[in-house]
This record gives sequence, structure tokens and C-alpha cells, in this order.
Amino acid sequence: MRLFLAGHNPDSVSQASNLVRTLQNQGTLKILPEFGQLQGMADQLGCELIQQGEDALAQAVGAGSSPMAVPRVYKCLTWGSIQECMQFLVRRAVENRGATGAVKDAMPALAKELRRRLVNVFVRRRRLSAVTFFDPEIDKLGLLSQKKYFTYLCSTGLKGLFILGTNAETFPLNREERKTLLKTARQAVPACYPIIAGVGGHSTSQVLEYISTPIPLEPTTCSSSYVLISENKSPLPS
Repeated sequence: MRLFLAGHNPDSVSQASNLVRTLQNQGTLKILPEFGQLQGMADQLGCELIQQGEDALAQAVGAGSSPMAVPRVYKCLTWGSIQECMQFLVRRAVENRGATGAVKDAMPALAKELRRRLVNVFVRRRRLSAVTFFDPEIDKLGLLSQKKYFTYLCSTGLKGLFILGTNAETFPLNREERKTLLKTARQAVPACYPIIAGVGGHSTSQVLEYISTPIPLEPTTCSSSYVLISENKSPLPS
């Protein structure tokens, strides 16, 4: 059974999040809930939940303690033409007639989140896009050097690694090589250390194939698995 908590009330979401952490600390949490809101509504709640999860993971990694599960956060959005989404949009417009006050209340929280992200990117160097090593003699991945490289990056104080983050990997690496590279990264860093996998491809079906590739991140005990879709800027054949 899975539990999904969809809500925009700050007090309710905060109480649920605090209860999850309390039960985890007591070792009595049986179901890890997931949180969600409509896109554009109570976005600060999702930001706060994500930040709490990142802080908890960083503390666990720094203390060398056993990995802890972190609730995931989702945003619900419409997908389709204006005609297909019209009923949803009309309903949102009716419900949001009195939302001006809520938006004003959320602005300070969103401004705080923006400042936090800017500091993380430009000051704390939170994450780094790692290069991929090849052995030119056999035209294969240089896994020994790659593992040492990942371990070194982790020791520099970075909060996460970005693997397969450029278009260069899209051309030479097959699916098994991508899995091997991610497995090597997981073995080289502490448990639950955040790893982002680039899943850019030549087509939508290829991106979905990369996303469906199992990433060896122990998903039952650690939810620090992310994917990032980057635009493929390779030239089309003439």
C-alpha cells in the first residue's frame, strides 16, 4: 500500500512531515508517504519538504549513520491543448478567485527559496557535472580511474554528483555502459549520497528508455535518485 498526501495547507503538511520524521527516529514508520500539490499553488511547501529531505540526507552522510528514507514531492500539472484542459482551467480560475492573499503570503517564502538556490549554486558549489573517462586502448570506460575520480569529488565537500550530464555521453555509451557508470558512482560514494543521472537523448522514446533504466541506488532505503533531461543540441544530418 502507498500513501499520497495531496494538500496546500501549510499546517497540515507540516504536521504530516513532522510525524514522518518522528516515526522514522523511533523506528516505527511502516509506510513512507509522498507529498504533492498542484503546480503554481503552495509551491513553497514543496520547496520546504525537498530542503528538509536534503538536509536529512546530508546529516546522515556526514554522520556516517544508516541511510534514511526521504518522502518524495510531486507537482500535478495539466498536459494537452487548451480545449482538452479547459474544464480544469475553469475550475482552477473559480477556486483561485480568493487566492490573492495566499499568493502574497507565499511570496516571502519563494523569495527565500530563490536566495537559497542562488547561494547553493554560486557559493556552496552544491553539485558538479562529472566527466566520463574512456580507455583509448580498448575504447571502453576507464572504470578504475572513474571510481577514483568520483571518490575524490565526493571528498571535496560537494553535495552531489551529476553523471551523464553532457551530450558527449549520448553518442558513445549504450544502455549497459550507462548502468555500469552509475553503478560505479554509487560504489564510490557514501550510501544515499545524491546522484543525478542525465537522461538526454535523441528522441522521447530514448529518454523514456534511459529513465526506465534501473539505477542501483538502493531505492528501498534511499530516495536520493534524480534524473535530469537536457536538450540534445547535436546537429541533424543534412
